[in-house]
This record gives sequence, C-alpha cells and structure tokens, in this order.
Amino acid sequence: MDEFRFGPDRRQFGRGGRRASDRAGYAPIIVIIDDDATRLDLSEAILAKLRFAVAPFVSAEEAILAMHALSPEIVVARTDDVQTLRGRLPVDRDGRAIPLLLLTADLTEPAALVEALRQLIRLNRAQTA
Repeated sequence: MDEFRFGPDRRQFGRGGRRASDRAGYAPIIVIIDDDATRLDLSEAILAKLRFAVAPFVSAEEAILAMHALSPEIVVARTDDVQTLRGRLPVDRDGRAIPLLLLTADLTEPAALVEALRQLIRLNRAQTA
C-alpha cells in the first residue's frame, strides 16, 4: 500500500502527554469558595501556578453540589460560608470530613495562604498514613 506523506515520518516522536522533563506526582484538588470574583481569580491563579488543581465557586451551595464528584483534599472558604458548609461537607475515602480552611485576615497574603494549605495537606496525609 502506498503512503501519501508530505514530509518526514514523525511517528517516532511523542506528541503530547507526559514528557521526560515532567515531575512525578499529582496535584491536590482545592475547592475555593468566594463571592468576590477578583479574589477568586487571584487565588485560583496563584494556586494553579503552584501546581494545585483548583475548582473555584462563587457560592457554597454550588460548591457542595460539585464536591461529591470532585473529592477535593481541602475546601477554602470565607467565614461567611461556614454556616452553609457546616455538616454538609462530603467525606474523604477514610470517612472523615474534608478539611476546611477559613480565609481570615492573617491569610490575605498569598504566601500565607499557600503555607497554610501545605500544612493542612501534610497534616491530613499524616492522619491517613
């Protein structure tokens, strides 16, 4: 059978997917709830740049509906959303409620937020081990 190629055969080269330079591991899923679109976009951009998988939501009700399918590691919310979330957070694989990180005044700086998330992820993993 004749092949109709215009140019060199490129089948030997990978096209997409994982590359040799990619680092092993996975990205923890973080659900962020904030009704302020600017803060939500900023938080999402910062965490995505640090290789967190981010699921942003503008309301706690909307996030609760999606969390059962997402299975996030942490939920980040403002103190206004605590009453809505209380008792309604899904459980993880071990039957524990998903940790909730409240955005308080001391977590307004991006570095403080990222460090608090990392500490909570480490604590959560240590409890499951």
